[in-house]
Parts: sequence; C-alpha cells; structure tokens
Amino acid sequence: MPEVYCFFDESGAKGHADKKERFEGESGTVAGFVVLVENMKEYCDELDALLSPYTCSGKLHITDLTPEQQSALRDSIFDWLQKHSCPCFFDAQYVSGFGEAGLVFRKFIESARDASCPRFKHGSNLPAPESLHKELFQGLAMKVFYWCKQEYGDNFHIDYLTDRVDKVVLRLFEQAINEAIESLSLQNMTRTRETTVFDTQTREKRKKSVTSHLEFPERWKIDQDRIGGVNLADPDSPFIVVADVIANSLNHHFDELQVRSKGLTLGSSKAIDGYPLCGLFKGIQESDVPQGIDAVFQYPGRPESELRQESGGKDADVS
Repeated sequence: MPEVYCFFDESGAKGHADKKERFEGESGTVAGFVVLVENMKEYCDELDALLSPYTCSGKLHITDLTPEQQSALRDSIFDWLQKHSCPCFFDAQYVSGFGEAGLVFRKFIESARDASCPRFKHGSNLPAPESLHKELFQGLAMKVFYWCKQEYGDNFHIDYLTDRVDKVVLRLFEQAINEAIESLSLQNMTRTRETTVFDTQTREKRKKSVTSHLEFPERWKIDQDRIGGVNLADPDSPFIVVADVIANSLNHHFDELQVRSKGLTLGSSKAIDGYPLCGLFKGIQESDVPQGIDAVFQYPGRPESELRQESGGKDADVS
C-alpha cells in the first residue's frame, strides 16, 4: 500500500474572517508537495547535499542568507522538484473575500434568528469568525486526498507534516482534518444540534434542536483509515525547507499578480501562469471564473463583465 507524506507550510495573511486586508489583494497561502515513503531516503540524501552549501552550524536559516543566496537556493529547489516531477498542491484565498463571506454568514445567522418564532429569544452569541489558516489547510488537505484517491484508488495512507507551529495553529489544522472526515466519511449524514432559548411566555429557558441532513456523491466519500492526521515534522527535515520555499515563493507570486490582474481567481491556472512550478500543481481549475469555494471567497467588487470576458463570455459555474 502506498504510504504518502504531504509536507506543507503557510505564507502570507493569517488571522480570522474579521481581519481587514493590509493592502489591496492581500492573500494567504498554504502549499506543499507529496512524497512516497519509499523514496524518502533517496530524496533526503539529495536534498541534504543540495542544502549543505547554505547550512551553518547544522541548521539552515533562509532569512540569514543574502538575496543572491536565497535566489540560488530557490532555483535549486525548483530544479529538484522538476527533476522528480513531485506533485505540488496549494490553497490560497483573498483576505477581503474570506472576510466578506464570513460577514454574509453571520448576517444570515442573525436574520434566521430574527425570522424564527418570536416567542423564543436566542442568545446574542454568534459563531466565532472562521480561521483563514484552518480554511486554507482544509482546502490543501482535501486536494491532496482526492488526488491520492485518483492516483492510487482506495489503497493508500497519507500523513500531513508541517514545520513547528504553536499549539493553537496545530489544533486548527487537526480540526480541519477531523471536520472533513466527519462530514465526508458517510455518504448520507444527519446531524442534530441543540441550542438554548428563552421562552417569553413561560419565562423559562428551553432546549431546541435543529436537524440537518446532507447527501454526498459516492466519489466524495472519505475513508478515515486513509488519513493518519497532522503532525510536526523533524525541525531539521530538508522536506520542510522545500515546503517553505514553495509556500513563500507562491505567495510572493500572488502579491505581484495583483499589480497587473487584481482579484484574479487564485485557484486557476491563469493565476499561476509564469510561476516556475506551475506545471507540477494538481487540483487547478482551468477557468478563471471562480467555482465552488473560490466563488464564495472571490475578491469583492470584481466586475462581472471582467469575469465573463476572461471565461469567454460564459457565466460562472458556482455549483
């Protein structure tokens, strides 16, 4: 059975859906690549040799390198990834698009409460703003999972590994995986949630329940035995350096993209055109018209006429 490791890192914006962008088109990126365990020893030896000229005192600190050294290291890592045709993945979203979607969701919750039976008063608490970190990693993790499913069928096992992060961020990554497994491990899912309301007639608190039922296509189903979880990689692992270079260089590419094409759908092939590893990325949509979750988090205020023009005049498919 193929054993797969996905090494990933994050770059760019962090925070929650209530955060404002610092500059127009600011985005967050989570990116990485996958390696079969059977190739780990060979690849590790090659990368150690590649990184050794840049390593001091047994530890590589990219920020300690000169700009020329950083550029040379980045090019060498790109060449190594191209040599082995390593499958690469990313998820990226705009801060403002993520924030606007969060605001719409909160307003929907408020309006749903206002439209319910006036006899029952709900508490003022609303769901906490979603984490961009969590959303991006979940997007990356699912792209990797479904690529493995397409590549290896149902006979594989995957672990996600990242650089040293604090416990809060690691917990968010774990929640992202667990929520995806909980939602997609069953083709049909019924979930009941309880909430406390105040009955204005009896002047008492009461419990109310809301039941939701979801059905998913068979191809979306996740076998939870296929996923090992999220772990911290060895801090000296050369694979983490590679993931760091991919994430940071890609986020820098997206920042520069805003100068000539602000608001372009980041998950599209057009957005990564010109990036050195564009041919290695999997799970990229060909159309620039935002689809699925990219449509939900698209850059606010992008003219519909511009979207139609870039899609050849076709309407966006957001199904």
